[in-house]
Amino acid sequence: MIGKLHAHSERLDHSTVFYRERVDRPAGRGTRFPRARTLENAAGLHDHDETDVKAATGLIGSKISRGHAQILSWVTRHVRAAQQVLGWQSDTFGIIHADLHQRNHLFAQGRVLAIDFDDCGFGHYLYDFAVALGEIVHLTDARQLRAAFPEGNRSRRGFPETHKAYDPLFIAYRDLHIAVWLLEQRDRGQLRQMWLQKSIQLFADSIERLLSIGAWTSSYSG
Repeated sequence: MIGKLHAHSERLDHSTVFYRERVDRPAGRGTRFPRARTLENAAGLHDHDETDVKAATGLIGSKISRGHAQILSWVTRHVRAAQQVLGWQSDTFGIIHADLHQRNHLFAQGRVLAIDFDDCGFGHYLYDFAVALGEIVHLTDARQLRAAFPEGNRSRRGFPETHKAYDPLFIAYRDLHIAVWLLEQRDRGQLRQMWLQKSIQLFADSIERLLSIGAWTSSYSG
């Protein structure tokens, strides 16, 4: 399904259809962020990263610890470096769902449909993969599902083998996005009882993913 959505995004004339944010931002929805209509303009929105990272790390530093804030800063820098390698053309970057996990699949009459497009916006297609892959890690057959994922996507759209190396980094980044969101929503309903524990666990999960590719031990310095 993700491959089908991305193939559709690649063909879109975004300037006549969408006026959306970049979804791969380090701060949560509580921070205002510029919108764009074209891929070129959306790609340029990373110029706002310094302000965005400052807001997110400031929140994490005040509510958890400075060490956790440094983790977000580190991961963000490395994601941005990976994005420069991936490029900003329509074959790697475009309108994405940004929240297509299993609870946003609708099965009807033999078809699988996507729902809940509230968070859709501009981003690298790998971010959508990170959402899907990050949500299955707890399943007993996660290894098999992860192995099958590129082939399933390739049946609808190309999936360069070189992109697989970035999966753990983007999944870690997605984990930290959720942690920031939890911090922003910490005074709402049931989150009052679990935001801190859940946020810390997400940070631990993100480090585990980075250790799996040797990124953390080889280049983290703070």
